[in-house]
Amino acid sequence: MARKLLVLTLFSIFSIVTLMCGESKDKGGKDVKQKSSTDIYMVNVSTEENEKKEVETVYRKFYEYKISKNIKELDKILDEEFILTHMTGYRQSKDEWFSHIEDEQMKYYGYTVDSIKIEINGDEAVLTGRSKTDARIYGSRNKWNLELVMPMKKINGKWIITEAVASSY
Repeated sequence: MARKLLVLTLFSIFSIVTLMCGESKDKGGKDVKQKSSTDIYMVNVSTEENEKKEVETVYRKFYEYKISKNIKELDKILDEEFILTHMTGYRQSKDEWFSHIEDEQMKYYGYTVDSIKIEINGDEAVLTGRSKTDARIYGSRNKWNLELVMPMKKINGKWIITEAVASSY
């Protein structure tokens, strides 16, 4: 009796899996392979990995543009209401920061990434990046151990930095 129950259970599971993952016909009568849960999982993982790569690219552009003083391109990846919070706690508007980059009160020379952590939730992300940043800030040049926490949002298919909060590590 137990063996018959086991065989019936296995047959039922096999039938369900075959129906879910098997072939079916489209409206024209052509065979169509159904997506399995593994296929769907792989698409979701792939999409999340692509999103993380895009977010990381925005972080790297943030550095490249400020090093090259490319305010026009930097502006494209920053929210209109972007605020940079310095290690001192000073909250600087985007326009003020841009003017300090242009007149070299803040001059960026280079950076080396130590680590990047990215969390994505729909059209919102938070990147935490740690880097050795070579910069001269108000006359004092140093290689800063700089951690930036950067909330981002996806607008019209592009990741935009809404804020950058700096601290040392």
